[in-house]
Amino acid sequence: MTGNTTTRRDVLRAGGALGLGALLFEVAGCSNTPSAAQATATAPSAAGGRLTMPAPSLTTLVGNAPLHVAMAQGFFTAAGVDVEFADVVGTDVIRTVQTKSIIGVAGALPSLVAFTKGAKEVQIIGPTYSAAQTTFIAPKDSPINSVHDLKAGMKIGAAVAATPPTYFAGLLAAQAGLQQADLQTVTLGRAPDAWTAAKQGLVAVTWSNPPFDTQLIQAGEAKVIITAAQMVPDWVDTALISTTARIQQSATEIRAIRQAVAKAQDLLRTDPDTAAAAWAKNAKLDPAVAAAAVKAVPAAAWTTTITPANLASVIKAGTAMKLLSGDVDATALISTAFPAS
Repeated sequence: MTGNTTTRRDVLRAGGALGLGALLFEVAGCSNTPSAAQATATAPSAAGGRLTMPAPSLTTLVGNAPLHVAMAQGFFTAAGVDVEFADVVGTDVIRTVQTKSIIGVAGALPSLVAFTKGAKEVQIIGPTYSAAQTTFIAPKDSPINSVHDLKAGMKIGAAVAATPPTYFAGLLAAQAGLQQADLQTVTLGRAPDAWTAAKQGLVAVTWSNPPFDTQLIQAGEAKVIITAAQMVPDWVDTALISTTARIQQSATEIRAIRQAVAKAQDLLRTDPDTAAAAWAKNAKLDPAVAAAAVKAVPAAAWTTTITPANLASVIKAGTAMKLLSGDVDATALISTAFPAS
């Protein structure tokens, strides 16, 4: 994908072929914090049972804002479902939905990979975040102010291999009018680690995502050089997923959750101030940071339907990273049984 890549995982090159679980871990391993905490909030459920929704990096990704807004604004309550959120590693969402939960939030790319690798029961119910979350930032005092300031030989901080942030890092050279081999991509892992490398001058520009980068910008420490959404405007980052068996067993609950999340997405699009305050309250974020993060992302991020163009961009990225073949037919992956309203 990039012309010159240095990775801390080079020592694993002789480790043999990855199984599906390991492969998906790499695809989804670009969140900000290790998965451990569980965030819960409840509402009366018509069925009387609590439903657990797994999601990656629950409180550290703007893409999860619709979940928090739906909870804080009582949209789950109004829909008659009792929901708790479980913060898990991205690939564990797919495994958990396959074995325990009826619905969760997973990356669109890992969902596509799982589907094409044999998990034909996986179904995308609807999008939760339809834009690329990745941004590229530099220290505030850096001489780099735009992508056009990148020069041959510079290093770009990326996430782990075969993830969207690393794919987007590979697009920077073209944006700068350079050849791919002119920039060196250094895989640094999670956004806080990547930012540390940038502060230490180990990379010229590094990947990040809101609200982590928003905090740095508001503190006067960082500036955005370019966003992945500017480079790839058509994208679906995360989505509600379930399985064919879960859909047959729990269609009423899945429909209620889908419509509650869609209502939150509508609020984020039409009344970002109210939505950001709800997100901040439920996720325990600084309200000013949440408001700035919501306003910084494209309004299209909160669309409630997946478009062919969105999917095509994700498939293109997966193909470039050799995770997918270019002739993927995602039609069977997308459920049409659960409209947004």
